[in-house]
Amino acid sequence: MTFAESQQEEKSLVDKRIGFVGKLSGMNRRELKQLVRSHGGAVADSLDNTVDLVVLGEEILATEDVQLDDSSLSESVAAGRMQVMTETEFWQSLGLVDD
Repeated sequence: MTFAESQQEEKSLVDKRIGFVGKLSGMNRRELKQLVRSHGGAVADSLDNTVDLVVLGEEILATEDVQLDDSSLSESVAAGRMQVMTETEFWQSLGLVDD
């Protein structure tokens, strides 16, 4: 990886608001906030239309049928304004685990 690629990867969440749902196995909430900030993003305290990315803990996926209750949130996902990914996909997007 070149220095430029490294810099881009480090700031891959610039100006993004990230929401976490459920327990993530890799880090606690404080560590997640630090990680997201180090990549240029911010952690949302609640899910609303200002959230760009929702990360679902693996535990949530295993135990529940995940649905966004708020119709405006569902519309945001459908319109492509909000992305939803699993914990593993999130780690992969940051280059923290292999694909």
